[in-house]
Amino acid sequence: DRRTVAKLEEVWSDDHFLSGKGTNQVWRVDGETMLQLAIEDLGIFFDRSCYIILHRYDSGPDGSSGGRILYYWVGSKCSGEEELQAHKSACALDASLGHTCSVLRVLDGKEPRHFFTVLQGSMIVYDSDHHSPQQVDDTPTKPLLAVETPNMFCIREMGPECMRVEQVPPLASYLNSSAAFLIISDTLIVWYGKNARANDREYAKNMLTYFCPERSRDYSIINEEKENDSFWLKVENNGDYPKDFCKPKLHRRVPTLTKCKMYFGEWSFQDIPDFSQEDLNETGLFILDSHDQVQIWCGSMVWERDYSVTSQLLKAYLDEDPCARCQEDMSIWVINQNHEPSIFVRHFKSWDRDGYGGKVAYEAGRKRLRQENALIEIDCPMIDINYIDAVKVPYKNLVKEEELPAEIDLHHKENHLSDADFARVLHQSRAQFYRLPLWKQAQILRSSKLTNNSSSSPKHEPSFTRTLTNGETFLGSITNGYL
Repeated sequence: DRRTVAKLEEVWSDDHFLSGKGTNQVWRVDGETMLQLAIEDLGIFFDRSCYIILHRYDSGPDGSSGGRILYYWVGSKCSGEEELQAHKSACALDASLGHTCSVLRVLDGKEPRHFFTVLQGSMIVYDSDHHSPQQVDDTPTKPLLAVETPNMFCIREMGPECMRVEQVPPLASYLNSSAAFLIISDTLIVWYGKNARANDREYAKNMLTYFCPERSRDYSIINEEKENDSFWLKVENNGDYPKDFCKPKLHRRVPTLTKCKMYFGEWSFQDIPDFSQEDLNETGLFILDSHDQVQIWCGSMVWERDYSVTSQLLKAYLDEDPCARCQEDMSIWVINQNHEPSIFVRHFKSWDRDGYGGKVAYEAGRKRLRQENALIEIDCPMIDINYIDAVKVPYKNLVKEEELPAEIDLHHKENHLSDADFARVLHQSRAQFYRLPLWKQAQILRSSKLTNNSSSSPKHEPSFTRTLTNGETFLGSITNGYL
């Protein structure tokens, strides 16, 4: 029913695992270099640039342990080469930090909720076409807005405490009934769509204080379908506009785990049913796919895990995708072993933070066992030496228990046999006999009629007190032929 669907959507679609507490560093990618920006510029973007944000957190709201997340944000007007360079720079930064980060690609307009949490709940995206190249290169905290030409901003609530402000061309086709808009020129106009939320409307008025603090109280409010001629002088009426924003094309599904291997220059993929943490190993690459999100897991012993390897792996994986998904519609992660965020761990039935070893740890364990086994004297002769000083009696007398000297131990008649009788009756030497388990020894003695058959003897389980050739004493007991 609806309650079940709502609960599933809450569990699977909400990737909120950060509390917002932690430290941040931000860079803008400029070719092959990274320009570090002031922390005041965190949350301010230009749509023709790529940015890298390193967030260090102590713990998440779900109680998960701390870690590092490396976001690289790609503007909507960036080329494929610029996105690849941003990915390369992010992977290089992760390598310089010892591969201790989770690397996540964030596309302009498709930011996840935890990304907003890092930005303290809000972000502004400026249109690079409306600013001079010098302003874009310098990336000032608040670019100067020219009053000669209108500047239009879309204010939209992306989720709880997630506000997004985006500069768009002053055209009617960029309006939307599900958002609020600011038109800043020589006059200030706040436009409300019919379906705009209360938070959209209030935040739009607050942004006036940010953009135009000296005249933030001098504005007019225009509701949808109540536009006047002065409004259309500022906004070019070039056609209809949508009533709502596009919904995500992909939705969360039950995750699958795939093992990735390179054979003769080509990637091969093997699905792992009913996967668990034990299926991961430090020498392998794995993909955890939940349809709208692909997480590439890299083992700690995978030496070649730079940007080119993950890019080629993802391309080869999607080329074989029966759903024909597009990279732009999904969230892409690169996760390192021993530094998995809770967003990855929660897909496993159980998770040990210390991890399971895999091949390398297995070999180390084997080496340790070999060293411990070398200290054990496996060739130590396990022969009972009590028979040496025992009185020797013919076998038939031991069986009948007649004419036996007082020194005879009826519970260990085998000690009173000569070596020749012992080998003839038990069909093996003493060395072979005493290497057998105690239950097997008792079974052979019983079949050879060398157990105590005196009816007057107390009924107790036979016990064994053996003095070994190395001087040690072994005490054992047998119950129904078993230890």
